[in-house]
Amino acid sequence: WIIITKDLTEIKTNSKIDYISPFYYGDITDYRINDYWGLIDNKGHLLTDAIYDSITLFSEVPLYFVSTNGKKGSVTKDGFASLPCIFEQLSYHGDIFIAKLTELDNYVLNIDMNGFLLSPRSLRVKYSTIIKRAKCLYQLYLNGEYTYDEYFKLANPTTIVK
Repeated sequence: WIIITKDLTEIKTNSKIDYISPFYYGDITDYRINDYWGLIDNKGHLLTDAIYDSITLFSEVPLYFVSTNGKKGSVTKDGFASLPCIFEQLSYHGDIFIAKLTELDNYVLNIDMNGFLLSPRSLRVKYSTIIKRAKCLYQLYLNGEYTYDEYFKLANPTTIVK
């Protein structure tokens, strides 16, 4: 694939890319490799690996929704995973995420843009433990210590130790 800029400059991309979506939402769009999606900018830089089952792009929201194996998360426009793919439901309203997480008994969670739980207070310690673990494991994935499948399996525990 070749990206053609507004001034008609041609930018070659990674040869493994199967498809690049049009740049409808600015300087960033999604790309596909072997049925997995990632983010790419209009200069051909891969902002994320192609590890997601889907990516939902928005122009008015400062992030994108991503999903893997039915779990939802979010990625900032610079490719940083702001919320790991551990949520069963995830939406964005104003400056707050609304989420549900099986490990927290499917309570409706209000989460700020930095990933901090705003409510309910009784779940803050458990929630913080889950998020810290997932973010630590994601960093180990980025460092090459885990495959994405290993990271995803470890970051999505079926039970929480109380």
